[in-house]
Amino acid sequence: MKRWLPLALSLLAAGSLGTARGEQGPKSGIGIDVEIARVLDEIDGENATQLRLQGELSTLESRRSQLQAALRTRVRALYRVTRSGMAPIGGGFQAIQRHVARLRRLRALVLNDQRAFAAAARRVLVIDDLVAAPHHCDVLLNQNFGADPASYDGLLPAACRRLTGPGHALLRPDFAAPRPAALERRRDAGRPQTLLVSLGLTDVGGITGRVCAALARTPDFARAEIVLGPASPSIGRVRAIAAADERFRCHVGLDDMARAMLDADAAIGATGSSAWERCCLGLPTLAVVLAENQRPAAQALTVAGIVALAGDAARLDDAALHAAIAAFLADPAQLQRLSQASAALCDGLGAGRVAAALLGG
Repeated sequence: MKRWLPLALSLLAAGSLGTARGEQGPKSGIGIDVEIARVLDEIDGENATQLRLQGELSTLESRRSQLQAALRTRVRALYRVTRSGMAPIGGGFQAIQRHVARLRRLRALVLNDQRAFAAAARRVLVIDDLVAAPHHCDVLLNQNFGADPASYDGLLPAACRRLTGPGHALLRPDFAAPRPAALERRRDAGRPQTLLVSLGLTDVGGITGRVCAALARTPDFARAEIVLGPASPSIGRVRAIAAADERFRCHVGLDDMARAMLDADAAIGATGSSAWERCCLGLPTLAVVLAENQRPAAQALTVAGIVALAGDAARLDDAALHAAIAAFLADPAQLQRLSQASAALCDGLGAGRVAAALLGG
């Protein structure tokens, strides 16, 4: 409508001026009225078309949202069932049969949902780390260390682009921006003075409190920044430790994790997605395995010399945990090697690479 409005106003103005000045006769005035009516009809037609298109777009958006919600629910169910492996083995052969049947059914449902979603979207990106089911997508992302593109043979459309490894990790720009300063800061680092302890917002089994208790018996650092989630079971214990030892600072929720990683000399953390954030900033890490699905990545990263591994939280007793932390902090040469190896693994620009692939670049 906006592009027709000046023309309509011009025609109205011309008619008014012509009549006022006596420069147009009655016949000419009728012609202008007809032209104005024609323009207004076209405006009405464009408005109707615009309203119809807006309605169609709204319907498509609603349909896409419904498909996305259904797909998300089934993918989560598939992930849980796949990760459980042969968990029902105690129920005998029939329980295993039911488990396998459910797994196959979920895989088929997820694939059908992806196809339906693809029909309502321009291009589809699938993020996967199971390598256990077929996918209907344009781009497949597995950002895990050691992920092999060939492992998806037979599971993807022929034209699907496969993006694997931490070089495609979906990190916020907050982490790539301070990377040069972080790597320069760690170039000649000695014994670590500032530690970052971040073991997941859920703090599985109160592991953060146990780590802090072990650190409290360790003299080899000046400050420890402890990051917890609001539902963490360790909040009370960590706050009590911080009250008794001024080296500790407790943060329940932290808005600027990139800054905390930049300022730290070493970290104690899990091997989930936050591992790639620490790698981006070259932060040497003592890793603690918090869940079964983290173990393969933790072991692979350890073998590659990218992290030091304390062990599984559920299996580490307090003495072993303290010994692992003390050994980690006492070896500046190892920390330097870990920093260099981790920085080489992830540069923080993965999100841009994934976006370019999704847009057809």
